[in-house]
Amino acid sequence: MRTSSVLRGLFALLPLLALTGCGASAAVVGSSTPSGSYDLPLVSSPGPTRGVDRIGWPGAAGEVVRCTGPVIGSTSTAPYAGEDTGATPDAALDAARRWYSWDGAQTGFALARTETDRRLYVLEVAGVAKQALILRHGPALKGDGSRDTVTRWWLESRARCDYAELPDSVAREQGLEIWTDATGRRQPTSAIVSFSFTGDCFAGMTALDLHGPVEGGWDKGPSPTEYVRRPDPELQDEYFERDFLEHVAVPADAIDSGYEREGEHLWLSKDSGYAYVGQRQDADAWPKAVRTIRCA
Repeated sequence: MRTSSVLRGLFALLPLLALTGCGASAAVVGSSTPSGSYDLPLVSSPGPTRGVDRIGWPGAAGEVVRCTGPVIGSTSTAPYAGEDTGATPDAALDAARRWYSWDGAQTGFALARTETDRRLYVLEVAGVAKQALILRHGPALKGDGSRDTVTRWWLESRARCDYAELPDSVAREQGLEIWTDATGRRQPTSAIVSFSFTGDCFAGMTALDLHGPVEGGWDKGPSPTEYVRRPDPELQDEYFERDFLEHVAVPADAIDSGYEREGEHLWLSKDSGYAYVGQRQDADAWPKAVRTIRCA
């Protein structure tokens, strides 16, 4: 049997394109000119340190983005010289992208600021920075077991908003499906998100990760409840206590989540065992997984 764990493609990369000689990688940076003003410090102030990478602390890039929800990112202190650094900003950007050094949008950035030892790249949505990358020209560890360094370009700080605040094409490229509330406002993936399994990873199966409901509102904590459309038969006995049902009426006592996607509404059964997706008189009943399903 196939094992469990989720590769959602959150860090999936597009094929690299040829470099240009203009100081910014054609694979990452577009031709747009940023409309915002970015007169902000590009040097990351001291923050929580966890080895080489400060995971969860976006550094100076986090001060650049303007998010409705939490800022997502990390920063590096002194990476190992080699394939994750470059002799030029071009090479460093492409190396960082090739080695999955940031998620979110992979292309479409604009060069917003140039300093002697740093470069700021931003992805704007309606004139507002929703993702930022800061390259540094500074010491990188040789990687030979010593503390010796060499001077290279490398990605020091990266930050982004939730996928719901990025262009819809970015979420689609990562295989994510964004939901909205009844007014059409896109909802953060920290609250609700769905995605389809592809390739040899339970192809044709779709998962819905939902946080809530709980007393006082929808829980947006770290552990979602997962519902699955058309579960793979190999998973039925181990992961589900109920069967997937098509074209059923939503029970009168089902809980209205308030969430919608592409004309389909979402309800939860009173005991939370099913997620009903569709219309009141014609919905599919997605069974709850006893634990989240991930692809090895």
